Formats: sequence, C-alpha cells, structure tokens
Amino acid sequence: MPLFGKNKELKEIDREVRYRQGLGRVKGYIERSRESQKRLWGLGKRALQLGDRKQFQNVARAYLRTGEVVARWERYMVAAETVAVQRGQVKATHEFLQSMNALSESMMAGAKPEEVMKMQRGLGVAMAKAQTVEETLSAVMDAAGE
Repeated sequence: MPLFGKNKELKEIDREVRYRQGLGRVKGYIERSRESQKRLWGLGKRALQLGDRKQFQNVARAYLRTGEVVARWERYMVAAETVAVQRGQVKATHEFLQSMNALSESMMAGAKPEEVMKMQRGLGVAMAKAQTVEETLSAVMDAAGE
C-alpha cells in the first residue's frame, strides 16, 4: 500500500512542477509580447514620420492585437492561480479531516457504539466530499496543463 501512496505523491509533485513550468512559460510569453508592443509602438511612430498612413494602420492593428493577446493571457494566469489557491484550500480541508478522523479513532475507546457509528458516518461523508473536490481540482489542473 505505501508504494501506491508514494506513486500518488509523485504524480502530485509532477503536476505541481508542470503547473509552475507552465506559469513560467506564460509569464515569459507575456513579457515577450509586451516587448513586441514596444517595438510596434516605435515602428508606428516611424511610419507616421515617413508619412506612410497605410503602414501605420497595419502596425497599429498589430499593436492592438498584441495588447489583446497579453490581456487574455493575463486573465488565464489569474484563473490558473485562482484554481491553485482553491486547490490549496481543499488540501488543507482534507488534511484537517484526516486529523479529525485520527482524533475520532482515539475517542472510540471511551464512546458508546452508537455514538461511534454516528461520528464515523459523519466523518466518512466529509472525507468523501473532500476527496471528490480534490480529485476534481486535480483533473482541472491536469487539463489546464495539457
């Protein structure tokens, strides 16, 4: 059984690494796009100085398109980071529920069987919900990474 737990941990680490690499690549792309915009700005000024209205319009359109691309990728970054924050919250909830489960196991020694069954059912339902949310967020992270 520990072998499978390690495999799950390794997959989780791999997903985290891919997520961070993806964010790094997107940040790099955004920076390069901003640099392209600066170059386009300069080219637009040159076209105006040369009196080439048609060339200026082409450069201006490229400048605006590049700005739209940057804005879109920045929105994607915000969405990805929001999912990562939510994923962290789910992990914390899952870990808390696991600690509560351990606490309930230690309480079982002095509790009545009916009370123990009720606590276990409640914790089981909570654990299942946390696991489902964690799996859903993992799937989202995997899909976002692809």
